[in-house]
Amino acid sequence: MKPLAGIRGFVAGALVVSVVGVGGLAVVKATGGSSSASLFVPVTPVRVVDTRSDLGLNSVVSGTEQDVMIVGSVVPVGATAVALTVTAVNATAEGFVVVRSGDATGTPSTSNLNVSKGATVANAVTIKLPTVGSGAGAIKVLFDAYGSFTATTELLIDITGYYEVASVGSGSSESSGAQGPPGEQGVPGEQGEQGEQGVPGDKGDIGEQGPPGEQGVPGDKGDIGEQGPP
Repeated sequence: MKPLAGIRGFVAGALVVSVVGVGGLAVVKATGGSSSASLFVPVTPVRVVDTRSDLGLNSVVSGTEQDVMIVGSVVPVGATAVALTVTAVNATAEGFVVVRSGDATGTPSTSNLNVSKGATVANAVTIKLPTVGSGAGAIKVLFDAYGSFTATTELLIDITGYYEVASVGSGSSESSGAQGPPGEQGVPGEQGEQGEQGVPGDKGDIGEQGPPGEQGVPGDKGDIGEQGPP
């Protein structure tokens, strides 16, 4: 089985997503068999396979597909997909590398890396992770040297992020991002028309008469006036 020449970056068994969020955490709509919104979580790259030191896999031989468990290191149980950097090093023959979902069946018809003899080739891929069944949380890896069953390649796989189901609020199909800053205050509207005068209220009762005040101090006696003419 020989893929199309020059094929690079084809995501085998991956989610096809449309980004609707920004700022490092992207909310995406999965269209590869799921209608749930997923949230991308970037991580500091973590190497899970390095056949040069028997990490994850001891060797990669042409024609033999192998499983690699992804969940359990930085990828939590329930993750719907994983972002990887896959590198083939020092292949003994020309061929290609396929990375696909752990529940994939049949013969793969696409490649993630085209490999030349003795070369080092790397590519970023996003692979769907099954959440149930025997392949849950795993991916499959295959090196094919165009039918040869003796060729080998060293393989490195680094996790760069993963997708998980986004929390969904009532009546919403996507999670909400962080609340933005308050907008500027709008221009005050025009003053409305004055309403009609209300009906006068009932006249209140007359209050009780207060107590008499204290009697004032008598004034000084005035001078006697002059006597009038006889």
